[in-house]
Formats: sequence, structure tokens, C-alpha cells
Amino acid sequence: MSTETVYDPGVALAFFRSAGSPEAIPAGKTIFAENDRQKRMYLLLKGDVDLLAGKKKIGAVRAAEIFGELAMVDHQPRSATAVAASDCRVIALDEEQFTNALRLQPAFALMLMSTMIHRLRLTISPVMGDGTGG
Repeated sequence: MSTETVYDPGVALAFFRSAGSPEAIPAGKTIFAENDRQKRMYLLLKGDVDLLAGKKKIGAVRAAEIFGELAMVDHQPRSATAVAASDCRVIALDEEQFTNALRLQPAFALMLMSTMIHRLRLTISPVMGDGTGG
């Protein structure tokens, strides 16, 4: 199952708007750093964000996508650094806002799990060698 069929940007937008408000992030600013313990997850409304492990680019976030969810869910340090590649607008939710939004819109949790599983399968598929990811 692809992210396109699982992830619904409209659901994500409603979820984030129910608990947070948009903020501007200038190009070049580090949104969060690898090994940080900051617990916020983000919805990118506008712009582009690069994801880095060490100094190596490992991914990119585009408008309408969520990022930073791993630290929110597993309470571990950040596994990557997120840097605004262009001027961005985001909605960020801290742990309390995230929990309150989940109470209002519990279906978001299923979409988030599906998205995280899809990303995990993409990461695992090269290791599996068959392209299926498990």
C-alpha cells in the first residue's frame, strides 16, 4: 500500500489545525537536530525541509507532509536533523497538543501508523533485496 492511498493531507491539516497554529521558519534554520530530545511533530504547510543524518541528506519533506513524528511517538532522541531548505510555514504540535488533538480526532493515529509503517518498509526493502520490505 502506498503512502498516497494511506496518507490524507486534509486529515493531517485538520488534525494539526485543531491544536496548533502556523508559524514561519526562514530558509537555513534548523528545525530540530539529530539527538535532540525536543518532542514536537510538524506539518509542513509551505516550503521544503531537508532531513540529514550527520551531514548526509537522507530525505526531504514537501508541503502537506508530516515530519518529526518518531520522537513524539517513541520518546527517543531525534534520529535526524531537519533544516528548512526554503522559507517554510509549519504547524508544530508539542506532546500535550498532540495528545489533545488525538482525543478529538483518533482516526489520525491510524493514518500516522500507516505512514510510519510505509516509511519503515521503504527503509527495509533494500536490505531485504526483494523490494517488498517484509
